[in-house]
Amino acid sequence: EWLAARQLDARPRLLEQLQVDDGWQLAVETVLGDDLQAVCVDAIGSLGATLGQLEQGRLALLEVAAEAPVAAEFLASKVRSGGRAGSLLAGVRVAPDLAAALAQRSGLAAHESVITPEGVWLGPNWLRVARPAGEQGGAIRRQQELEALVEAVGLQQQAEEALAVALQSCQHT
Repeated sequence: EWLAARQLDARPRLLEQLQVDDGWQLAVETVLGDDLQAVCVDAIGSLGATLGQLEQGRLALLEVAAEAPVAAEFLASKVRSGGRAGSLLAGVRVAPDLAAALAQRSGLAAHESVITPEGVWLGPNWLRVARPAGEQGGAIRRQQELEALVEAVGLQQQAEEALAVALQSCQHT
């Protein structure tokens, strides 16, 4: 209701704005967690004044930030989000496997962490593992598959329309 009252209920969620390199979907999903459902807004400032009217529920708002180049050793380099996810992924390094991640652990600063493609996420003194339920994979992978299917349907519709035009042209000659 709070979102609808501010015409934000139709705004895209972060999940819909993400493009993640193959193999890194689970890692990104592990780090972003609930933030995948963050509502993408143009500016948070004016909305902050109305937070007192949010009586119940959870809310995450995310505005566009300048996208700076990111070194390949960071998870943000595996994600394109139109300037939305960079700050949420800041300080998260990548490792190809658990052995490499464990080797990096001793060199991490207090605000840094390292994650593997399998979603094993380590900090200087902590470890988290995420395993999606079922065989379908996580939300990011499903979103990317859905986008690919929508694109394929669009291409099929274009082909159908071209064939219909060709058929009509043949019938008139």
